[in-house]
Amino acid sequence: MINSQQQFTHALEVIELNANKLFLILNYLDDIKHDLGSDYVSGSDYELESKLQALYPMLDMMNLESAKSQVERIIDSFKMPVTGYEVAQSLKELRNRVVDDFKHPALYCFNAVEKNLIEQGEEVFAQKVRDIFTDTKYDLEEAVQCLGFSRYTACVFHLMRAMEQAVRRIGDELEFTVQDEDGHYLTWGKMIGNMEARLKDIKKTDMETHDKWQDLVPLLYCVKKAWRNTTMHPDKVYSKVKAEKVFTAVKDLMETLADTL
Repeated sequence: MINSQQQFTHALEVIELNANKLFLILNYLDDIKHDLGSDYVSGSDYELESKLQALYPMLDMMNLESAKSQVERIIDSFKMPVTGYEVAQSLKELRNRVVDDFKHPALYCFNAVEKNLIEQGEEVFAQKVRDIFTDTKYDLEEAVQCLGFSRYTACVFHLMRAMEQAVRRIGDELEFTVQDEDGHYLTWGKMIGNMEARLKDIKKTDMETHDKWQDLVPLLYCVKKAWRNTTMHPDKVYSKVKAEKVFTAVKDLMETLADTL
């Protein structure tokens, strides 16, 4: 989910907003230069300095760094005698810097689906999934964000990390080993293998529990074989279509696991 400092704005609104601000700043500078007049004399700088200081907050808000430096330079120049021509040239340079600084910001565009993903974040996943698999919060959030920002391989990577956390959670439920003797978590394959072994023991005394979980083992193996192993390979790259398929499959599987738990 996007934080309180982030918000989406339509591209047209951004263009119009920036155009209006640029227009206002340039007009303001033109008015200052016009008011300067040919009769400017050194020593009457207080009003001019005040006008430039009033401009500074808008430049700061728009991150026009070069223009801000020029304003500071002009104000500092008033400590020495200056001519009207020199001030006019400085204002001209300030105007040019404002225009140049406006060229730097970049606009990143999202379609409606991407926008919704980024805004919703982990809430794309069902509440029951988030309530039960609490340790997956970070990776579920990152997976959604990566999908929204078109970072497809990274999306799958986080999905597989989330699934690994889910298997550990199942290990706690069914009481099978998920850590080695040193306290390090086992690999995906070893955990699922331990799960199968545990289910064989459970079958002897609790057929209902065995049947409830046994059907999920092949699904977990499919995730391991088809996605996780190749995702961890440095040469594997996922396209948009493949990442979306993995995302949907993992989302459905985690909901099924949550229901089973």
